[in-house]
Amino acid sequence: MKLASYIRLLRPKLMGAKHQHTYGDAIHELNSAVLYEERCQHLWPFLTAIGVTNEHLKHFHIIHVAGSKGKGTTCAIMESVLRNSGYRTGFLSSPHLVNVEERIRIGGRPISKEQFAQLFWDVHESVEQVASTEGLKPPSYLQYIILMACKAFVKEKVDAAVVEVGLGGRYDHTNFFSNPCVTVVTSLSLEHTEVLGNTIEEIAGKKAGIFKHGCPAIVSDDQTDGAINVFLSEASKIGCPLYICPRFEELCADNPQVKAKVSNALQSSCPSDNSHCVRTRNMILGLAAVHIWLQRRRGVQFSSGLQPPLRFELDTHQVESRTNYRFWSVSRNSIT
Repeated sequence: MKLASYIRLLRPKLMGAKHQHTYGDAIHELNSAVLYEERCQHLWPFLTAIGVTNEHLKHFHIIHVAGSKGKGTTCAIMESVLRNSGYRTGFLSSPHLVNVEERIRIGGRPISKEQFAQLFWDVHESVEQVASTEGLKPPSYLQYIILMACKAFVKEKVDAAVVEVGLGGRYDHTNFFSNPCVTVVTSLSLEHTEVLGNTIEEIAGKKAGIFKHGCPAIVSDDQTDGAINVFLSEASKIGCPLYICPRFEELCADNPQVKAKVSNALQSSCPSDNSHCVRTRNMILGLAAVHIWLQRRRGVQFSSGLQPPLRFELDTHQVESRTNYRFWSVSRNSIT
């Protein structure tokens, strides 16, 4: 062995100090997991190993969000509204803009580099041990982030968690929640067609995979007829109430106070006409999802056999090819 290598091995002992894993070490180790083949193995053995139970997940009262466009904005709106309503919020987003710790937020703020490093090494130690003893492959990059977020949410005792799907929905790593509070699908477009499919209907099928039995699902108002039919079929098959978000004009027709509040918020955040239209759709969808979330927290029961309170029904003159179905959405008077 070369002298330099021997000294490096002895250095921690010679210094009389235990090596401390740093943020940089965590990033290096996490990035190495990108090379792992993306796996669809269940996360439950790893969740159990880090001390996260199904009861913990239920306490998060999760809003699970899929879609092609507007996911990030809609998630940010929901997190902000819930946080400013007095709830302790957690937010798992994807992807990050600058630093990976941005993906995990508590109370509206990304966790610190120090918190990220501590979380990663705590999770790493537990999952590597269970992977070794049970013959499992170690988690991938995205699975590590999800595990870290869940551990952070437990530690910080969040009571409202917004979780953004990474890719698709049905086979996404985040799709292991058995009982989310609300599921949301934003606008769709042809994206990642090699994975999700070559048509909007195929993509809608992947997004609808986050629907859960008895859990209200709400979709944006700009979905195509084909996508709506896919959503309706999935909701009927698994037994979940399906909502279509009202348009801004419909929501505010009899509620000038809501119209003024939303208009002021939009005017300050997006000056151009096009972004104003998009942001309006995202904001209304976020507000509608929060309304349903609050109703569930207050004990209102939603089921496919019950008519939700303050219904909004699409008329035949509004949507030509949807006349054979009845879609329920939040009322124009239901958000205050």
